[in-house]
Amino acid sequence: MERVLTRPPSYVTVGWETALDDLGARFGNVAEVLAEPALREVEESTRCLLADIRHEDTFVPHWAADSVIARLCYLACRLTSPEIVVETGVAYAVSSAYILVALRVPSYGRWPRRR
Repeated sequence: MERVLTRPPSYVTVGWETALDDLGARFGNVAEVLAEPALREVEESTRCLLADIRHEDTFVPHWAADSVIARLCYLACRLTSPEIVVETGVAYAVSSAYILVALRVPSYGRWPRRR
């Protein structure tokens, strides 16, 4: 990457509340999206799944996306209404579950076309 860039990129780490404020200023409906029943349902189902497999695999917390990243995936899909989403490197499919649920919510995303 250093060969492509003339200087290293500059990133500023922000907290969750600051990120939500920034997203709210850009998109406006962040609080509504985070209050959606679909988000609560996927949070509960992934919590149960991870609790069930924790006894079989002690590395679950290490490999699974945490709740902040998963909620950010949901929020990004709901706010931007992408036509295509590509995710790589799934472990326990936590972020995949959030992305797929976000794409399934009416009027903001759609399932891929069948061929």
